[in-house]
Amino acid sequence: MNITQRDVDLVNAEEFDIWAFGNEILYNLCRDHPEHKKPDVVAAKIWLIGRAYAAAVERRKNKAANDPITNDAFYKEKVVPAIMKSKLDEKLDSLRQFSNIDERSIGPVLEVHYYFVDLLHKDVTDLYKRSLASKYLHFHKPKLFYIYDSMANAGLSKAMPKYRGRKVSSDGKFDAAYSSYSFKLLELQKEIKQEFGEQLTPRQLDRILLTLGAKGVA
Repeated sequence: MNITQRDVDLVNAEEFDIWAFGNEILYNLCRDHPEHKKPDVVAAKIWLIGRAYAAAVERRKNKAANDPITNDAFYKEKVVPAIMKSKLDEKLDSLRQFSNIDERSIGPVLEVHYYFVDLLHKDVTDLYKRSLASKYLHFHKPKLFYIYDSMANAGLSKAMPKYRGRKVSSDGKFDAAYSSYSFKLLELQKEIKQEFGEQLTPRQLDRILLTLGAKGVA
């Protein structure tokens, strides 16, 4: 594990996180409006989280410059109806019994993530938007969902260079890339707890990984 006490101390120093205020706005939005029953609420959440985290849902397969479907129509006609008709609220509610991500909760968490990835792929974008799914779900259940993107994944490779991975039998219920990342990050979380006595949250872990990832990890 290539994590130091200084890394842990820095993520605990919230005054150094210039994004904390902006993130709290998104947390409050999802905390105050957790369900997916009102079109304007659904549009606001998927739009603001996607845009804030460089994972906009309108980035879709075969989106040509002359595409007659405007982004406004895309949200109104595809994105919002697909999410409202889905079982996303039911899936998120099934995680109510879990307070943190651990060995007991990680399986159900990964199943909900895959459900949302599959929904976005089949009914909305024709792409496997695992990064958007992780970020969107994180703001609804911040203690359960790790934030995934290429830079964080690069940072995790640097933090855990000797990690061999865990064989997972998902029965087609998990997204392979996100599940591999999550099990590896769960192991890092446990090692940090053992080494430094700190139980870092998914948000704090993301801050460490982005710092490492920004250092040019391949």
